[in-house]
Amino acid sequence: MDGFIWIIIGLTSTILLINQILNKSAFEKLNFSEISSLTEKRVFGRKKFSLKLKNGKMRDLMQMKNESDILETKKLFKNIGIESN
Repeated sequence: MDGFIWIIIGLTSTILLINQILNKSAFEKLNFSEISSLTEKRVFGRKKFSLKLKNGKMRDLMQMKNESDILETKKLFKNIGIESN
């Protein structure tokens, strides 16, 4: 029974690692031309922002502490010409 639990944990970890590698971008710097849109999600009651890139990958942004930071970020991306969802 213990071996079965370890197999499940190992498979879950492998799937999450593959998902992270295939769907997330690890580039240090991005050009504005590579950004498709700014996306906003709610995770456990907190707003989480990420950039959707034109190649289909996502780039997570750091968490913002207050509403004024969120509004400034949305305004910045709107001024640049990047849509937000």
